[in-house]
Amino acid sequence: WTQSMRGFVSRFTPATKLVLLAPPPGGIPVGECYSRRGSTPSDCVGGIAEEWLAMAESERAFAETVGGQWIDSRPWFCNPYGNCPSFVGNTPTRLDLAHLVPAYGLKIFPVIGEAFRDARVF
Repeated sequence: WTQSMRGFVSRFTPATKLVLLAPPPGGIPVGECYSRRGSTPSDCVGGIAEEWLAMAESERAFAETVGGQWIDSRPWFCNPYGNCPSFVGNTPTRLDLAHLVPAYGLKIFPVIGEAFRDARVF
């Protein structure tokens, strides 16, 4: 991943600043937890997978080597204990294990903007 990403990014840097936004961590696909007969809200709470943590560390290290920024998405999807609900209120958070639902993205847009400002991306 790092080698292919380095080749891709080299076409744009140093003219641009690289920002890697981590995908949603953990969670359970809504179709697996919500649609089951007799499911409860707790059935839709997942955790942060070791694979996500390993990829996050690779992305963070890569961004650092090219002078870019890595932004952690965990606070937007999980509590401090690593519990990641598939819904916030009535809004689903993820389409699948890697993509957020546009409606949830609109809800957290101010927080994402704040993270970009804090990282001095803009």
